[in-house]
Amino acid sequence: MSIIIQKYGGTSVGSIERMRHVAELVISEKKQGNQVVVVVSAMVGVTNALAKQASEFHPTHNSMARDFVISSGENISSGLLALAIQERGVEGVPLSGWQVPIITTPIHGKASIQQTDPVRLSMLLAQGSIPVISGFQGVSEAGMITTLGRGGSDTSAVALAAALNAERCDIYTDIDGVYTADPRLVSEAKLIQNLSYDFAILMAHQGAKVVHPAAMEMAKSARVPIRVLSSFGSDCFTSIGAADDFDVCAVSHIENLAVFSTQVNNGFSEALETIKRNNVVVDVIDLKADRVVGCVLEEDIAFVSEELNARKIFPKWQKAAKVSWVDSGAESRAQRILNLISDGDFPILNLWKCPGRVSATIPRDHLRSFVSYLHQYIF
Repeated sequence: MSIIIQKYGGTSVGSIERMRHVAELVISEKKQGNQVVVVVSAMVGVTNALAKQASEFHPTHNSMARDFVISSGENISSGLLALAIQERGVEGVPLSGWQVPIITTPIHGKASIQQTDPVRLSMLLAQGSIPVISGFQGVSEAGMITTLGRGGSDTSAVALAAALNAERCDIYTDIDGVYTADPRLVSEAKLIQNLSYDFAILMAHQGAKVVHPAAMEMAKSARVPIRVLSSFGSDCFTSIGAADDFDVCAVSHIENLAVFSTQVNNGFSEALETIKRNNVVVDVIDLKADRVVGCVLEEDIAFVSEELNARKIFPKWQKAAKVSWVDSGAESRAQRILNLISDGDFPILNLWKCPGRVSATIPRDHLRSFVSYLHQYIF
């Protein structure tokens, strides 16, 4: 009897009707003779609403109290889905991250998983129950609730798959796999049926929203096979594992970026160290003796500004996006892509190449047209 981990995102559990549909998918897997563990995100829109309410009190601080608030959406999802499973005559057992337990670092808002104890889940599976786990959350060794950052439910699912030695981890979304570009932006995007861990990690780090980067890195380390598929009825999916990439390429993007420019002083390096310790990534685009240009995720603007302002550094911000051409043969084609981008009629804020990709930072209002422009060239 195999163990299958199923993870459902916010759109998959976005209503009571969707919960009942997901319960059918879960029970269908169990009827095939497998033991099933389910991981759920908060219902679509709930985490954003909770984060907005928390920010009314202290908009820039990641704290235990804030994690306590924003992690509650996942508990609602796990409880409701467990009820939907029970409605169908199977014992669904809702569990929070701390009840598993999933032990994390004590960094609130962007914690990392350190250890996952499978004993309680194994006992429930042996009894024929279906554990339904609140994703995105864990507990520090001091007993404080933590959250794993946006997309953290993917990481919860893969960590459980590794701890339980599961046959695979199925990531259910509202699209049926990984595409050569976001199909919401590019209607001609093509499904990629098989991906290696390495290429999937590269795509995830460049913004492919299907699987979180930390989850993909953990899957590679633990050799957990991944399937990305839709909970909305399609039979197609993408398999991710120890495969070979044969001339695979795609366009990935990160939409919610902000570029800052500012004069710097002696406190800039100290500010960067503090920011880094809080698991916030700052990409330095251009650094001169007295001036720096960099970018961060939009959700981190308040925290980064607070740290810089405290050291008399006052950045100016611009909404931006990063678009990356990700290619298993990128080294041989990189110069052609650089030329293509340079020849296009787009206001490029920054352009650079790295192993496996060429990336450009652009003003956000040019995102859709720029992604389509690159994808049309490739395909």
